[in-house]
Formats: sequence, C-alpha cells, structure tokens
Amino acid sequence: MAYGITNESQLIDVATIKRGCESFLEALSFFVDGGNQVISAGYTCSKKAISVDNSSFENDLMEMGQQIVAIRDKYVAVAENIYQQAVTVYNNQVAELNEYNRYKAQQQAAQNRR
Repeated sequence: MAYGITNESQLIDVATIKRGCESFLEALSFFVDGGNQVISAGYTCSKKAISVDNSSFENDLMEMGQQIVAIRDKYVAVAENIYQQAVTVYNNQVAELNEYNRYKAQQQAAQNRR
C-alpha cells in the first residue's frame, strides 16, 4: 500500500486540481498580451522613429516580446504536467482502494464461513 488508502475520502481531489490548473492557464494570457505589446513597441521603435548610431531597439524589443510569449508555453507545460501527475496518482490511489476493499471483502467472507 503505497498511499495507505483505505477510504474514498482519502483520494486526492483531481477535479479541484484540474480547475486550479485551468484557472492558472487562463491567467497566463497576460504573457501573450504583454509579449505582443512589447513586439508592437518594437515596431514603434524602428530606425525611423528612434535610432542611435543608425541602430534601433526594434529587433531587441521584438525578440524580448517573443520570449515573453514563449514563457507562457513553458508554464502551460508545467500545468499540464501537474494535472497528468495528479491523474496518475489518483488512478493509483483508486487501484489501491479497490485492492483494499477486495482484501476486506475476502476477510469478511472468511469470517462468515466460520
């Protein structure tokens, strides 16, 4: 018994974990919005608008904006991994609970035969 599950109330709450991950994923939209705003600022800071020694911030800002958007993808992967691990733990716990209930039923049947 890896988890010590003997009652259904001891199972992890996968539904709550899923809702938490979904809320987290929704909140990540600010990375996309912010990244796109930085990219837009890059277009604004072109050589025509502002330059020093014939160089502008355009490419640097656009690259930073793309990196900000990419951060979201990393956090999405983390949230998906957390949920998948929770599902795995839940399935293992349910299997353990089923095995425990089978064992208890066998014990009860043996006592009833006496």
